[in-house]
Amino acid sequence: MTYVLVPPPRPLRRLIESFSYWEDDCPTDERRRAMAAPGMSLQITLSGSRLNAYLGERLEERRSTGALSLSGVQTRPFGFDAYQARFMRVRFRPGGAFAFFRPPPGELRNAHLSLEDIWGCDAGLLQERLAEASSIPERFRILADALIAAAPRPFANAPAVAQALCLATPAPHRVRAADLAKASDLSMKRFIHLFTEEVGVTPKLFLRIARFERLLARIFPQPSVDWCETAQRHGYFDQSHMIRDFRDFAGMTPVTYFANRSSTDYHSAAMAG
Repeated sequence: MTYVLVPPPRPLRRLIESFSYWEDDCPTDERRRAMAAPGMSLQITLSGSRLNAYLGERLEERRSTGALSLSGVQTRPFGFDAYQARFMRVRFRPGGAFAFFRPPPGELRNAHLSLEDIWGCDAGLLQERLAEASSIPERFRILADALIAAAPRPFANAPAVAQALCLATPAPHRVRAADLAKASDLSMKRFIHLFTEEVGVTPKLFLRIARFERLLARIFPQPSVDWCETAQRHGYFDQSHMIRDFRDFAGMTPVTYFANRSSTDYHSAAMAG
């Protein structure tokens, strides 16, 4: 197995968290569970023509897309096929995808759609170029160039949204949506509308998911977890409060997630629980 995770080129780092490449020669029918996330993502298979997402309470409802699948901000877990012979992913920062795709994130919440529906035949041409590239760094360069060339908007959020993300991202458990609206000098209604359009969810829901993601990132590398201390550190009222977020955003309990978490990515876990 080959797994490479890199930061994007410097001009894109304010908008994109990472590029990754996965190569595997051990076929399996296993499915994995992806957690809710506050940013959008782009998935690309280089060895097939379609990707699948599995939705619904039991993650049994299959939704197929083309070889390039754009996922909106996810407010609930979903399933995906564990095996991809050659696979790439772009993980956008919250609000970062707004610059790159014409439908705003506010219209794509919980969506999984073919990039061809947005880019047309250019999406298929990109897959061909990525598949034929001679090295992983070349694939990352081709992908970055394609995103830059296709971007329909400036590489910046509205000032009020950018400021809110700057205030909220470092410690989402210490900020309230009302605080963000007040700092924006906009009415609450206008601020919520603008934030939801560019980020994909309301400020209040964003703070919940961002807190949850921050928690996952902190516990992911640990050999063991004190759940009571973890709940307190991340601003939950108690463990029951934290468990509710795990059920909403991971579809499993904290203990089940920790036992089945991916070895490479805190956003995913085996389909247990």
